[in-house]
Amino acid sequence: MPSDWERQIQHIIKQVDYFAVFLSNALLTQRESYCYKEINAALERQKSFKEGCRFLIPVLLDPVAESAIPSMLTSLQSVDLTVPKGIQDLAEVILDDRNLHGAGVRHD
Repeated sequence: MPSDWERQIQHIIKQVDYFAVFLSNALLTQRESYCYKEINAALERQKSFKEGCRFLIPVLLDPVAESAIPSMLTSLQSVDLTVPKGIQDLAEVILDDRNLHGAGVRHD
């Protein structure tokens, strides 16, 4: 049975316009983490969007080999915060998607 914390996270994932997954070397070396459960929930929500819409955005916090990124995220374009304009790139990804597809928060 899910805990209150798990229910709250599931509820929030259903409410937000975007879900950024911050990937660090520390996370990527872990075999098991609650973060993976959250990523899977966000991936499930991503499936409800029409093709081309962004919801889940992988964000690299450390220099990461492409092979280290979990296969469940490799089909999604990531944003690299290790480069000088990384924050700007993240903002542009979100703004471009909002301008192209609009924003609409589901409330179910």
